[in-house]
Parts: sequence; structure tokens; C-alpha cells
Amino acid sequence: MQKPLWWIKWTRYEYWPVWFFFLPPTILFWPILAIRARALLYFTAANPGIPLGGFFGEKKFDIIKSIPKQYLPQTLLIEHSQLNNAAILIAEQQFSYPLIVKPNVGERGNDVAKVENEAQLIKQLERYTGDVIVQEFITHPEEYGVMFYKLPDDSKCGITSIVKKGFLTATGDGKSTLIDLLEKNDRARFQLPSLAQKPSVNLNEVLPAGEKRLIEPIGNHCKGTAFIYGNHLVTNELIAEFKKIADAMPGFYFGRFDIKAPSDEALQKGQGIKVMEVNGTTSEPGHIYDMQAMNLWKSYRDIYRNMYTICTIAIMNHRQFGVPYSSKKEFLTTLYGHFFKNRR
Repeated sequence: MQKPLWWIKWTRYEYWPVWFFFLPPTILFWPILAIRARALLYFTAANPGIPLGGFFGEKKFDIIKSIPKQYLPQTLLIEHSQLNNAAILIAEQQFSYPLIVKPNVGERGNDVAKVENEAQLIKQLERYTGDVIVQEFITHPEEYGVMFYKLPDDSKCGITSIVKKGFLTATGDGKSTLIDLLEKNDRARFQLPSLAQKPSVNLNEVLPAGEKRLIEPIGNHCKGTAFIYGNHLVTNELIAEFKKIADAMPGFYFGRFDIKAPSDEALQKGQGIKVMEVNGTTSEPGHIYDMQAMNLWKSYRDIYRNMYTICTIAIMNHRQFGVPYSSKKEFLTTLYGHFFKNRR
């Protein structure tokens, strides 16, 4: 007998609401680190090249635009006022379908979509209230989240987390419908309401025996992707490659790179990396959500280690290089603009 989804949601911390999951470490660790830095908003100085250090509301295109082109997919920013002409702009830049479209400001993979043609593109663009990023779809089979840091005095750098993405798939047996197959997977069961709304997914289709079908190509936890522990993939070659990328990004010292690569082996050698997105100080070390390799205590331990690294970077930026901490007024104004005004 299957367990009800509400039971799974509350007994597996990977499904907890984000505010609930992060409340204990925030309450425990933030005051300690704020005392160490002598500033409540110490984290805002960690990435001076990103507003508020990338705590929230940062514009994704502004962060990635300085990354060397060999690491980036073909990317286009379309301002909200231009969305009606998006198909023309995309054709002028000679993009090929399928494409990835996503809001320039967003969190946790919300409203990220793969579109197969112009009709799907136009329909997806109707969902957005702000500027939109369009990217070519990278066909590398493996996707990762890599948490990287470097100290402002260039004395140390490293990778604190690698998570490998396990996309939502189903394997046919020649007699079961797709919905029957997905209902056997607890992770997939959470996605059934949204999958039922996708024209590209026929839940009544019977998959041939042995056929493995990719159900969701977007590698976000909220879309059914499994987050798999990957810290064993860290190598000196990989650290050096991310150091090159980070050095090209003015005012960037800590964050998570969402990337694709041809294989684990290529990743370890720093080869074939394509950066799709970079997040700032509120980046989550995605490996913590692999509950086969981690538990709640280990997850909070690793969250604290990342918070401590952010604090160390922010203090160094502030005391040695004069980077100011954001004022409470600036922080609250940005907070209001992010959550209560249109995101542009």
C-alpha cells in the first residue's frame, strides 16, 4: 500500500517547505555569524558584484553575462516590453529549437520551461510578468549544481558541494500506461497534477517494454528531479576550471553554478562545462537533499559550513577591501520591490 503524499512530504525533509527547512539553521547560526561580523546584514558584502550579494531578487542575466563565451550556451535577454516580438528576436539571433525560457528574476526553478517550437514559446511567454532569458537547449546528458567559493585576497578557493541531477523518467513494460508507471514512483506522484496539464505528456500512453522515457527535462527539485550526492567528483582540475570562470565575474566570490557536462569523467577534468545559471549567497548546497547519503544533522552541518564561508568572505571584503554592508533601508526596499512589484 502506498503511503499518502502528505506523509511523505512531512517525513522526508527534502520535501519540506523551504522556509520551514531553513528556519532552524537560520535561527541558530545567523545571530552567531552576525556577531562575528558585527553586522546583521553581513552576507550582503559577500558578492559585491551582485545586489545584496545575491540574497534574493538578483537578475540572472547580469550575473552570467561576464562569463567567458566558451562556458555559456547561446543566451538572449528579452525585455518585458519586447515579449510580443520575442519570436522575431529569437529568429534574428538564429536560435534553434528546442529552447529553454525562464524569468530573469526567479527562485528554485519556478517557470523554467523547455519549448519545442514557436507556438509553445508564445504560450509560455504569456506566463511572465518581467524580463525573460532565452537559452539554447544544451544536449549534454548530465546536469549538476556546483557550489564554488574564493576568498577576496585570492589565498584560497574550493568547491563545497556538487549535486548531480537525476531527471524524472519512466521505463515501459509494454502493458502499463504512463500514469500507472509514474504512480509507482513517490517522486513522480507529486508531479502528476502538473504533468496532466502538459500537452507533450500523454499519461494514457503505453510505453514499449524497455523504453526509457524522459518525462521532465528541467533539472529542478520542484519538477521531480532527484538530487544525488556528488561531492566525490571534486578534483583539483575542476576547482581550477571554476576559478577561471569566477575570476572573469567582477565581484563574485560565492555561489552555485548550475551546469551541464558530457559525463562525470568530463566534469572531473573540467571539460565540456556549460553554465546555465549562477546563484548567489542563498544558493543551496544541493547534495544535502540526497537522503540516502545525508541526514538532517549532516545537512544542517553543511549549511552552517557554507554560511560560515559566506561570513568569512564578507568580513574580508568589508574590512580589507572596503565593501560596505547593505543598509537596512536598502535591504527592505529591495525586499519590497522583489515581492510586491512586477519583477523586471
